[in-house]
Amino acid sequence: MDDPLLGNWTIKDEHPITEEATYQPILVEGGEIEIYAGTDPNKYKLVVPFVEGEETIDNVPKGTDKDTRFILAAANEDKTLGIRLVFEPSTTPKDFVGGILGSTVERWPKSPQPSDMGVITGTKG
Repeated sequence: MDDPLLGNWTIKDEHPITEEATYQPILVEGGEIEIYAGTDPNKYKLVVPFVEGEETIDNVPKGTDKDTRFILAAANEDKTLGIRLVFEPSTTPKDFVGGILGSTVERWPKSPQPSDMGVITGTKG
């Protein structure tokens, strides 16, 4: 499968979606998100370095946004952590990007707060 999303993606930055002073990182700083073909070969498997421990999320569908950027979005099995990766450029992705409707990472406690959501960026390799 010659797919530009497959491989290791290095996390470059994680910061709060708002200016919350209480923000605690959700991903391992400088870690890598690994993307493989999923058990369903039309989907993906993500290995994500969450601070709480590495999680493998299988059979993640690929979507696109209005700008035809590729998107992978999923939650871990117990639905306490989530990730959304938005890739640019749309034809041969080299980065996952933050910004409006960009890449995010979330922690879902019983009472989510703005400090439980971060914006992330990264690059392939």
